[in-house]
Amino acid sequence: MRTVMMWILVIAGMMFDVMALAGPPASKPVDVRDLMSVTQYDQAGLNKLSPGELTALNAWLNHYLGTRAQATAAFPVAQVASPPAAAVPAAAARSAVASFGADTMAPMESADEPRRIETRIAGLFTGWTGDTVFPLENGQVWKQAASGYYTDARLNHPRVVIKKLVFGYLLTLPGHSETVFVRRIK
Repeated sequence: MRTVMMWILVIAGMMFDVMALAGPPASKPVDVRDLMSVTQYDQAGLNKLSPGELTALNAWLNHYLGTRAQATAAFPVAQVASPPAAAVPAAAARSAVASFGADTMAPMESADEPRRIETRIAGLFTGWTGDTVFPLENGQVWKQAASGYYTDARLNHPRVVIKKLVFGYLLTLPGHSETVFVRRIK
């Protein structure tokens, strides 16, 4: 139980940091299953929760994150010193300030874009070796985006789950406790 609570607090902290960077809360409620890999979810013992308990956990997490976001909004935002008005044209100054840090923000999500997909790898799957391409039965093609090796597999059309996380996409082989970051190439 202590491990479960630790994971919940870690997840809540991560979501608070993400919400602080992203601005106002999204209209979609947070689901703890979208915040971690299948392996992390299982290791935290969350797979043992009943549907009602999972709903209660997600409700608490959303309430907690909303309360933290409101508390953060009460703090004033520090003002950044600007160069003298004569040195930089007003439009350029506004543009530069408005774009500051934007490269670190997650792109805006489409309301109809799913948080995860479940499909199968097309053909024989033998693992990944650092630069592996994953053709999927739904027509998409994904490529390994992080280093790592998993070579203990020889599976025909295995089921995969690809989750959208804050910092990329994570491919998981359910039942095999293996994950790798991927990026879509087609």
